[in-house]
Amino acid sequence: LPVVVPRLLRGLRDPSSSSADFVEIIQHDPVLASSVIKLVNSVYYNPTGKTIDSFHRAVVILGLDGLRFVISGTVMQPIIESKSGEFPDFGRYMWTHALHTAVTTQLLARRFGGDPFKAYLAGLVHDMGAVTLFNQYLHRHRDQAAGVPQAGTLAELIETQGETLGVRIVRDWNLPAEIASAIESQSAIRRGEPVEPLAGLLYLANHVSEAYLIRNESALPDEPTPPELEACVPGIDVFRELDAMSALFEI
Repeated sequence: LPVVVPRLLRGLRDPSSSSADFVEIIQHDPVLASSVIKLVNSVYYNPTGKTIDSFHRAVVILGLDGLRFVISGTVMQPIIESKSGEFPDFGRYMWTHALHTAVTTQLLARRFGGDPFKAYLAGLVHDMGAVTLFNQYLHRHRDQAAGVPQAGTLAELIETQGETLGVRIVRDWNLPAEIASAIESQSAIRRGEPVEPLAGLLYLANHVSEAYLIRNESALPDEPTPPELEACVPGIDVFRELDAMSALFEI
């Protein structure tokens, strides 16, 4: 995790933080600085096409939501760049799924109550255990020159250990305790046990994100949110929101 990201996360949770505070933090990290300038000059935020190169102006234009997207890109960039000849699409899939789950969890928190930023972060990092296990499995496999990795073995490893490892990672990153609890509670939901609200929102968002992926891989990629999902998220056309975010990040 880049050194400045924990500071930025704390600042985003602090209502007294100003744009000047964020400028001071971002300028100390070239990756973050580049991400901010790139995002603020996208068509989504800058439809006029007039170049914006002032960090202070960029932070003001992006606002908190835009800065959250910068954080997401910074945290997940290593996953996107992680190349695997055996499973070439895994990194891109995990980043796409993480972003969609984060946006959906945030939308649900705004609709049903809860902290939208914590909800966003929960969706963003909920599969970090799976990602870490994937990368470590491939590295060890290559070191041992053991031939082609077994997808079934990897899937079983992620299924049995991914959630537990993900909770440890979130705690090591000093993210809010509610996020670790929400991830840890996903198995409890599958067992039909009561959980905290954020865990339920994350569970629903995860399934909505998977349904969105299925829609995009079908022959009807422009279909709106299906009725059965609309019943779960009344008043929100989640798929349209995810379409907008996908266009912004070119995924």
